[in-house]
Amino acid sequence: MFTGVARTNNLLPAAVINLMRIRLICVLFLQAGFTISAQTARLEQLMAIRPEIVGELGTDKLPAGTHLLHMDFAGASFVRSADFRNLSADSIIGIKLVYTRFKELERFDQPELNRRRFEALEKRLPGILKQPGIRWEILEQRNAITRENAARCFHGFVVMTSRVVPSAETAVEISKMEYVLSLMKDTQYQVPLRIDYKIKKRRVSTGFYLPRNKAKLDLGIRYEHKSLWFRKQEVKLVKDSIERGRSGGYEVHTKTFDPKSLPDTMVLNTLNQIRSLKKYALVQDVTGSMSPYTIQVLLWLQIKPHLMQEGRFLFFNDGDNMPDEWKLPGKTGGLYLVQHTGFDTLKSVLYRSMGKGTGGDLAENNVEAILKAIEVYPEADTILMFGDNQAPVKDIRLISKVNRPVNVLLCGIQNTINPQMVEIVKRTGGKLMFPGGVWFDPQKARDGQLLTLGNRVFEYKNQKFTLSYVKRGMR
Repeated sequence: MFTGVARTNNLLPAAVINLMRIRLICVLFLQAGFTISAQTARLEQLMAIRPEIVGELGTDKLPAGTHLLHMDFAGASFVRSADFRNLSADSIIGIKLVYTRFKELERFDQPELNRRRFEALEKRLPGILKQPGIRWEILEQRNAITRENAARCFHGFVVMTSRVVPSAETAVEISKMEYVLSLMKDTQYQVPLRIDYKIKKRRVSTGFYLPRNKAKLDLGIRYEHKSLWFRKQEVKLVKDSIERGRSGGYEVHTKTFDPKSLPDTMVLNTLNQIRSLKKYALVQDVTGSMSPYTIQVLLWLQIKPHLMQEGRFLFFNDGDNMPDEWKLPGKTGGLYLVQHTGFDTLKSVLYRSMGKGTGGDLAENNVEAILKAIEVYPEADTILMFGDNQAPVKDIRLISKVNRPVNVLLCGIQNTINPQMVEIVKRTGGKLMFPGGVWFDPQKARDGQLLTLGNRVFEYKNQKFTLSYVKRGMR
């Protein structure tokens, strides 16, 4: 009895150990499967990124902290091992996959090549695809039209580390803007002449007299004299055409561009409603997040060049790359002004403002820029500001110094509307403008009023907007 029990107690631990081994193997197998599945899902997310279009990415003046990982043209192999020297994965904050659109064969599969390039990067830097805090982008170069030109372009990955300076990002954004502007074409068409007439009716004597006998009247007999029978005078109805006005009859010279070169043109469509800038001073946020809207402002001004001759402009970048801890409300700087000028000069000032800084911290010096525009352009009775909906206003406490209406065209709206932008508009007596041509006047608004922007419906209450609901089946 005792011996049997002892043997049973010795066998029990062995069985438990075998069961634990089996469970461990199953867990490791499932974990490996989940890892592969997660990596595949992450790769699909990266493949779904919409490419941004550039003419050609310049790589000759990249700042410290930017690494170029060169790859073969039409290949997925890294060609320089030295590119990975001194590259620490922990310091990476952004990665751009860069390729050219040119292809020699119609059956060439660019997405599949992109996939293999991402896989090659993951092989060299394990875990990089899932590493948090990295901003991923895909750039498509379109200037190359021959294999020789395409082969000279950069192909591979541009890796930005925490040491990268903002001008690297700015160079890419300016390159994209220049490409879109290069697609602008001069257009000439004839507006046909149109004359509007007013028809005037009147009765005129024919000089003859009508017979009193109906049979003679039907036969068309007419008399030259009234006679003793007092014949009636014959009259006829005359229609006179009087010219009321003319329109057309001239040629129109304008500029057009391919709207497919932009993700959307809603800001441009809104701006086209503005026919004159005589009473405005335009204040434009040109920090990095505003680039998709800045290019639409440039297109608008290029299409309507007369606006630059009468306009006053101020571009601000939140401090010319000043360290965030040095920025003080009202004394941040990074303000660039230009007025009554041509397109090339205005564009040069705007690009210089972008190159000097991309914002740094999230909050922007909007009110400082407004106050500077009022100081320099006192004749402007209204400020038109392009505001980033996602950025807080760091100097909102200075809004009491603004002494004229500020209309804000709010960009980058998703599920919230920046309450500080609403405060700027309400306290200055201005209006909110939204891409798509929607206007909102907080002075006349009532609590509970609804505002529809695309498929999103916001409710205005207590001087703030909250997302009420999203319409299904709309984008």
